[in-house]
Amino acid sequence: MIKIIIFVFLGSIYSQDEYLRIIQATSYTDWIYYSFESHSILDCNSDGSNCEGAFDWDIAFQRKHMRTNSGMAGSGNGGAYVNTSLLWTNEWAETNSVPDNIFWQEDTLMNDFYDIISHTYVYGVKNPALNYWGFFDSQILYPTNYVMFVKSSNGQDVVKFWAYDYYENRIGGVISFRYQTGFGANDIITGDLNYDGNVNINDVIIIIDIILNYDLNNNNDFSDLNNDNFVDILDVLILINIILMN
Repeated sequence: MIKIIIFVFLGSIYSQDEYLRIIQATSYTDWIYYSFESHSILDCNSDGSNCEGAFDWDIAFQRKHMRTNSGMAGSGNGGAYVNTSLLWTNEWAETNSVPDNIFWQEDTLMNDFYDIISHTYVYGVKNPALNYWGFFDSQILYPTNYVMFVKSSNGQDVVKFWAYDYYENRIGGVISFRYQTGFGANDIITGDLNYDGNVNINDVIIIIDIILNYDLNNNNDFSDLNNDNFVDILDVLILINIILMN
């Protein structure tokens, strides 16, 4: 059974929104899906396939490989960012906000998944930014400690993310990582309800659908444009005005 090996919140050392986790991701075929909201692994079937289309996971692990709920990996609005010129060993304590105008990378195909049957490298889906977290040299993985941020599947919440060990208990694929919540994505535009970087008729369709279906939680309050705790015709008018002003 796949589970967290250690699930400890060090409240006496770190702030209440900072977490340390150790994930057993030793399988060459199965993914471990994790939620930054519940701070836990999702209850998936053995190969994780019933979690792939879900919206409630934010990051996934398979040995060295990592996914976000974005692009070819999931239906969410996640993504990741890496700055290869900065190291968390120097920047972690001093970084209290998401950098301005960063480029969020979505998940795509990459040809570096090791097939233990054919002993060749094959294509798989993962996040190209998170792929920089470590590199192999003489069959040993060395963490880079590069500065990284991960955007949650809702497209709004962001965490500082630092994977710093691949060999917990001297077992390859048992990953230790640290993350801090409480950040917001700087690329969210008012009225951009589908997080595509534009405010247009597609967003009007979304907000009308929310109203007709009484789905007030669908866009995590970003559809409540006048902040009156209701999503109604007033928000539609505000959204149309935003489009006309652009």
